[in-house]
Amino acid sequence: MQVEWYRVASIPVLLSLLLLGFVGMLFLETMAAGKGRAVKWIRGIYGVALLGYMGIYLYLTFFSRSPNGLHRVRLVPFYSLMHLYDGEGFHLKVFREAFLNIILYVPFGSLMMAVLYGHPHTVRMTILAGLVCTLATEIAQFAFGMGLAEVDDVIHNSLGVFIGMMGFQSAHSAASCMMKK
Repeated sequence: MQVEWYRVASIPVLLSLLLLGFVGMLFLETMAAGKGRAVKWIRGIYGVALLGYMGIYLYLTFFSRSPNGLHRVRLVPFYSLMHLYDGEGFHLKVFREAFLNIILYVPFGSLMMAVLYGHPHTVRMTILAGLVCTLATEIAQFAFGMGLAEVDDVIHNSLGVFIGMMGFQSAHSAASCMMKK
């Protein structure tokens, strides 16, 4: 099986960018700790970053693809997990697609948490926004014939939102601990 180098190489690059993003969030949260005016500026930076992420997201999911005219949907949950390994061996392509779908939504979860931080329903609103965004994407991909609309994508994307939320919480908690010392 021939795998293009850039598809495999994109995973470490994305993981490195995510780690860098979380370190950046830790830095910003540390700067904001205890400084009322700085908090507003930093929330604004997070808002701009969220808008930038959404632009990249729209490019990756819609504008970089051309319609193939096929309106396909797969409503079987965990279909990709069932086909990750079979009698022929491990399928790297299936794993990569699932992993990249998870990674795609990690910034969304962390940036939504950062923008909404302090609101009494931050977690619920972040989860709901992530779910609405991924469902809208899958419905649009089906409607415009731009790929396969899958329940697995919704599951993987939602897991990415959750990981992003936990990443923000970790950065925020670490920043709070650092400021107490």
